[in-house]
Parts: sequence; structure tokens; C-alpha cells
Amino acid sequence: MRAGVSRLKIIYVIICINGLGAGIYLAGFQGLLQAGFPSRLHLPGIGGVGLALALGLLLAWSSWFLTRMAGERWLGVDSQPAGWVAALCDLPFIILPLGLILYPLIHTFGSGLQLDILGQVRLPWQKEFIELPPPGYILLLWAGPAWTLPLFLKMTWGVKRLLARTKMPESDHASGRGWHLFFLAVFFYLALGVWTTTVYPPTGDEPHYLLMTHSLWHEGDLDLADNMRQKDFREFYPATKMDFHHSTPPGQREKMISKHFPLVSLVVLPGYALLGRVGAVIIIILFAASIALSLYHLGLSFGFSRSQAITVWAVAVLSVPLAVYFDLIYTELPATLVLLLGVWFWFQGGRKGVWGTALAAGLLPWFFPKYIVLSILLGILLCLTPRGKVRQLLLPGTVIMASALCFVLFFNHVFGFNFSSDPSYGVFHQPWSWLGLRNAMGLWVDRDFGIFATSPALILGWAGLILFFRRNHRAAMVIVAVFLVQYLLYVAFEDFSGSSALFSRQMIPGTVLLMLLIPLGWERARNLCRATRVTAGAILLAGIGYAWICAAWPILRYLSPKLLLWKALGFTPSLFPSFFSGLGVWNMFWGGAWLAGIGYFIWCLTRSQRN
Repeated sequence: MRAGVSRLKIIYVIICINGLGAGIYLAGFQGLLQAGFPSRLHLPGIGGVGLALALGLLLAWSSWFLTRMAGERWLGVDSQPAGWVAALCDLPFIILPLGLILYPLIHTFGSGLQLDILGQVRLPWQKEFIELPPPGYILLLWAGPAWTLPLFLKMTWGVKRLLARTKMPESDHASGRGWHLFFLAVFFYLALGVWTTTVYPPTGDEPHYLLMTHSLWHEGDLDLADNMRQKDFREFYPATKMDFHHSTPPGQREKMISKHFPLVSLVVLPGYALLGRVGAVIIIILFAASIALSLYHLGLSFGFSRSQAITVWAVAVLSVPLAVYFDLIYTELPATLVLLLGVWFWFQGGRKGVWGTALAAGLLPWFFPKYIVLSILLGILLCLTPRGKVRQLLLPGTVIMASALCFVLFFNHVFGFNFSSDPSYGVFHQPWSWLGLRNAMGLWVDRDFGIFATSPALILGWAGLILFFRRNHRAAMVIVAVFLVQYLLYVAFEDFSGSSALFSRQMIPGTVLLMLLIPLGWERARNLCRATRVTAGAILLAGIGYAWICAAWPILRYLSPKLLLWKALGFTPSLFPSFFSGLGVWNMFWGGAWLAGIGYFIWCLTRSQRN
């Protein structure tokens, strides 16, 4: 009893130390910049310091309490062990004051950095953006590792506990239940999103989707001409002008219609109506958590053990692409969820499988024309539905054709041109050209957008796919078909990167299914020699670590600000070549060496299975 009380006191001391670290940082941030809080909270002298310390302590205690509660209720951990782990995971808070000591160095480095729309931040309780000078923005980014590392540590601990429970026969049924996994992912992404959406405004295509949402909510139309004149984008985009991607319907020159399809804007509309951009991000977070949960259930339906299915879920949640796209308002995550559900329904077969596959095939093109190829693939699968009869396919097939017809009519009515020849949607070329070769290699190992470079766990996924083929060749062929449809399309597409977003977002729907096979590759590696086991472990940790770095410093998630940072530093830290600017002999050699090494590792994992 005495030992338990003593340990509880230690826990409380650790929490207070963590809180003081956060509070000192907040006080110094406000004192150095006078821009960290709304003006009504600018309290001079002792009052301002006291408020900052109180906020830091509140943050530390809240983080500890919520983690302990989740450990008790969802992971089956006793109160005191859960509280101990929760307090220890928050220890990175104590490094925050070090940023104040290093501020002279930060000021020297940051003064020459160009930020563009970066440096304009909106704290959760504010209505307006705050413009920070470059040194101030870097000082703010100092908090990134201290805020995000505890979240990754807590999720890793949670996964370990879930896997441990699967080994207990009496709790196997409750271990890793779907809704618990869903809410764990949601809360993890919400906590990360508080940081990432504060320090990084929407950019790329995001403001265009948000502006459509704004117009749909306030005016009920897609004509954005008046919204651009009124600069309604200032609600969520910190700039005085926006490079608007629009078209003008034939005969209606006064109208401006976004060239981005409005379905995602409709999807995030309820969240935007309630909380603006934050609400829209929450909707996308729900999609990210649903994708991970879908992979979990799909794994169970393939005959995976519960521990394997939880491993799939954990790697998906903690790795790229989900761990960097969970708060970005693009079509990829909603389209990926629809694709996953379509594939899952197809494997179920019967009437439910036919209708599920048909609805997914009919819905996908409405997110964007680039998903037509995936819709066609689902249509082909529909004709091959297990246990499906011809008469069962007639009505669902008619629904798909009706959806396709409505899609064409809608497109021609709104845009009035043939999208296949419009350069705003990208340019296709011969896959066997030099540009095609660049894309073919870049999609694998480009330092910013390559599948293996940004999500190395997929190396184990490919090894697992080969092993899985011997167990269930029909399911493996479907996964290969989904990947190849996306891969070959973007080998022939001019921009393989996905418009400068980390991990080629064009490839997200095609690669997420490969995450399903990661546990098979991992378990195979564990059963071989120590070197193979260590390499596989390093691959998994590298992928999770890369996701953490990009969450801690969201400036690394987009190419343009990243290049500004590399320019300011004077060097580009990377193990992989960049194919974005061109092919080049050196890039071919460097990329070829990586592909040969990765291929050899996969061969080692799968070759041993036959011996």
C-alpha cells in the first residue's frame, strides 16, 4: 500500500514537472513575441507568467487524465500503471524551455527564411490569423516534437497492450474491438490535428474545396465569382489573393466554377457549417479512422488472426499516408474508403456484395474523373462476383450505367468541355517515354513522393503480398489489380507527385490495400535470421518515425516550403533521389540501386518460404 501511494506521488510530481515545462515555454513565447495569445489575455508581468504556467499545468494534467482513462476503459489497464505510463510519455514537455535558451540561434537562422503563407497561424480559440516573423514561427515549431512525440508513444503503448490482450483466451473476444480501435484513431488524429492545423494553413487544392463548401453552405450554389470578389477564402486561407482553379460554363461568362469536383465539399459541409475549417478537418479525420478500421475488418475477413488485424490497423494509423493526410481536405481519403468498402463487399459475394460493389463503382467518379479507372475495375469485378447470378447483376449494373450517364451530363453542363483533353486536369504521354521512366521510378523511390521512400512499411507489404498469393490467390490478384490500375495510370500522367503533397497522393487508393499484407511480411522476417528481423524492425520504425517528423514539423509535408527550408539550411537531407525535376543518369543509378536492394530483401523473405 505504501509503495502504491509513493508511486502515485511520483506520478503527480512528473505531471507537474511536465506542466511547468509547457508553462515556461508559453510564458517565454508570449514575452518574446507578444503574439501567442489574444490581446485580452496579454497580462503584463507576473499575471502573464502565472496564466502561462496555469495553462501549461492544465495541459499536462488533461493529457495525463485522458490517457489514463483510455487505458482503463479501452485497454484494460489498471489505473495506476496507466497513469504511470501516461505521465512518462509526456516527459518530452520538459524540453520546451530549451527553445527559449536557443532563441538567439533561432533568431539568427530564421531571419533569412521566407515563409509565404507560413508563419500565419490561427490558435484554436481565435477568429483571425496571427502573422509571426520567421524566428517566431520557428520558435513555435519547437513545440512540435514535444507535443507530437507523446502522442506517438501513447499510441505505441496502446497497440502493445491490445496485442497482449489478444494472447489472453478469456479476453480474446473483447480485445481490439472495432469501435475501440476507431475512437483511438480518432482521438489520436484529433490531438495531432490541434497542432498541425494551428501551424499550417490549408494550401494547394484545399482552399478550393473549402471555398466550394463555403458557397454551398451560405449560398447553395457552385458559382464562386461573388465569393472571390468578397474574398471569402480569408475565412480559412491567410492570403489577400488566391490562384483560383476555375472554368466558365458556356454562355455564362460571369460565372466562376471550380474545376475541382464538389462531392468532397458536400461531404465536409456538416463539419464546416458547425466549426469552419476545423469542422471540415474533423470529417476527414473520421474518414482516416474509418479506413484503418476497414483494413482491420478486411484482414479478419481474409482469415487473419486478431493480432495480425490489429497490426494492420496500427501500421495504417501510425504511418504514411494516413498519418499525414488525416487533416488534409482532398478527395483521396473519402475515395479510398469507398474503394475499400467496394472491395470488401465484393469478397462477401451474394446480393449484398453485388449492391455494395455497384454503389462503390457508381460513386467513385463523382469524387474526381481520375477515379474512373478504379470504377471500371470495380465494374469488371462486379461481373465476376462470387456466388453472383446474372439476374442479380442487371439492376446494380443499370445503376452504374445511370450514374455514369449522370456524371457525363453533369460534367458537360457545368464545365462544357471534354475533360480528357483539358490541360487543367493534367497531360498524358506515352508510358515508354523518358518521362514515363522517370514516373515509373519516382513512384517507388522519389525522396518526397515515392511509395517506399515515404512509407517503407510497404516493402513488407509487398513481401506479404507474395506470401499471401500462395494462400489466397484470388484476393491477392484483386489487390495487385487495384495497385496496377493506379500505378500504370500515373506512369503515363505528367505529374506523378499529386501536386506536391507528401507521398504521391495519386497513389493512395491503390497502395492502402497493400498495408493489409504488412503483418505477413513482418512475421516472415521475424522467423528468419536476426539480420532479417532487425532490418524489418528498422523498416517499420523508419516509417513511423518519418510520419512523426512530418507531424511535428508540418512544413515538411509540402514540397514548396520544404525546398525553402533546404535552401536556408544549404543542404537537402535525403537517402533517396529526387525525380521531381527530371530523370538524370545519377538519379537512375541511385534509384536503381535502391530498387535492387529492396527487391533483393523482398526476394529473401519470400524465397525462404519455398525451402
